[in-house]
Amino acid sequence: MLIAEYWEKGMPESQREKDEQALKIFTELFPDREVIQLRPRGINCYGGGVHCATQQQPVAASHSGG
Repeated sequence: MLIAEYWEKGMPESQREKDEQALKIFTELFPDREVIQLRPRGINCYGGGVHCATQQQPVAASHSGG
């Protein structure tokens, strides 16, 4: 499972605490999944987010004999 992590060096510690709290919540809600935090700032700057970048899935190729 992917979730956002926004804290970077030089930012307030309160942001780091929010990221840690979010990680704890998701880890407790989904104990059977690996929770990975990503820094989505680059995606956010171009008008999207993790959800926008990952929602489309390619169609599986069909293998019809013919």
